[in-house]
Amino acid sequence: MTVLSYQANHFNAFARKTTWQKSSRANTAAAKVVLLLNFLIFPAIIGTLVFYVFWTVQMTNIRLDIQKTEKNIQTLEEKNADLKIQLNQVNASANLDKVLSNTTLVKESRPVYFAIQKPVNSIGFNQSANGTHE
Repeated sequence: MTVLSYQANHFNAFARKTTWQKSSRANTAAAKVVLLLNFLIFPAIIGTLVFYVFWTVQMTNIRLDIQKTEKNIQTLEEKNADLKIQLNQVNASANLDKVLSNTTLVKESRPVYFAIQKPVNSIGFNQSANGTHE
């Protein structure tokens, strides 16, 4: 009984081998297509994953840079407010009176400014039409 089942198994394996050889000729083109797809799809998936990781890292870096910049802007606004307060204190009339008393400057209530009056000559293509032609 053991010998018969061994021979039967051996025969079945041989029969499968010959059947596979016949069908493999028909499936050679299909196997090449599957192999080609494996070589195209696998790198595409890997490339997509690598791109996604690098893109995520870049977006995280940009978000962190934005947060740092916002903190810097806030500190600069605080410093700007402090400088405005100092400028208003310097420009206060009491402080200006102290500066005037230390120097020989005189405070004018109605200042008069120097001006040079010159006649203005119009320049253009139509001077005679404007009545300014000499």
